[in-house]
Amino acid sequence: MAKRGGAARRLRLVAVLVDELAAGARTSLHLALPQERRLLALATALADDPARDDTLEQWADRIGMARRTLTRRFAAETGLSFAQWRQQARLLKAVQLLGMGEPVTAVALTVGYSSVSAFIETFRRHFGCTPSRFFAQGADTSR
Repeated sequence: MAKRGGAARRLRLVAVLVDELAAGARTSLHLALPQERRLLALATALADDPARDDTLEQWADRIGMARRTLTRRFAAETGLSFAQWRQQARLLKAVQLLGMGEPVTAVALTVGYSSVSAFIETFRRHFGCTPSRFFAQGADTSR
């Protein structure tokens, strides 16, 4: 009997941890901007149009920086890799558009996802729920 109580307690603890992690993910809508002027121009362009699918190499050529230098400095200044930052920018823009009542399909395409299902899965992985549940739960999008 004691073993069953221990297992039930562990399941409750795991459920609380999952809830807390999901709640923490919902508030992580901050997007750090780099300070170096070329990296800032790149970040601003991506934040303005997150659907841009230019590669890291294309961005490096465009801003006149070696790919490895861009990778290293971007991560040092933002705390995220280029790919992570781009995904965060897309999700941030998506939350803004969804909050204004835009349909999920339109938002997914506007922020650069090739399919609605890929967008919903990425959103769910990041925030712990689907876009519709995110807003139904009264998530705070002001951060």
